[in-house]
Amino acid sequence: MTSGDRWRSRRVLGAAVSVTALALPLVASVLAGMLTGHLLPRVSGAARESLWWAAVLSSSAIAFVGSERICRRALPLAALLKMTMLFPDQAPKRLKVAWRAGLTRHLERAPATGQESANRVPSAVAAEILALAASLSRHDRATRGHSERVRALTDMIADEMKLARADRDRLRWSALLHDVGKLSVHPHILNKKGKPSPQEWEEIRNHPLEGRRMVAPLASWLGEWGKAVEQHHEQYEASLCQEAF
Repeated sequence: MTSGDRWRSRRVLGAAVSVTALALPLVASVLAGMLTGHLLPRVSGAARESLWWAAVLSSSAIAFVGSERICRRALPLAALLKMTMLFPDQAPKRLKVAWRAGLTRHLERAPATGQESANRVPSAVAAEILALAASLSRHDRATRGHSERVRALTDMIADEMKLARADRDRLRWSALLHDVGKLSVHPHILNKKGKPSPQEWEEIRNHPLEGRRMVAPLASWLGEWGKAVEQHHEQYEASLCQEAF
């Protein structure tokens, strides 16, 4: 549900979409295996029995992988449904943002900055950046759901600080977008096993600055809270915090 410039949280529907997206691949796998076993005659003999089982298990695995890739596209929508978000003007449709997130591949689809975005509708820019943030879980599997968890934690912090609604809304945006600069880092680097090389570390360390560039069209609207995107790896004395990359 949208109301003017704001999304209202729909947690039950979001949870239902999440459960469905996770359960459907299992259901498809079981049904494919059962159908294959029903259509193929089961005959005696060790070799033929092995071939029968190989066909059943193969069809089950193919159905699981294929349906899981399709259902994975619904996860951004599930996350968006659970959010309460303010927009600079008219709130976009969540389904449209989720669809865009599923199509987002890499930094080439990042929003324009500077003069290129000067004449664009603010809500369109916000929706584009939000779609990038929603696609991050697929791009960086090792920290899947991290931005959503940070957003939830900042909501709790905002409650304790008794922040005004306007500040709370912009802090929520900054929390959700704080790692969006990782879209500039190749997924092979983010998801590799073992420690990154020195060159890869430099690329990873640059993601806060890339994030600042990507959210620049919203900088004036986010105000002071937008600095969290650029500064979220800095310690109080302004040195760089490396442990949480």
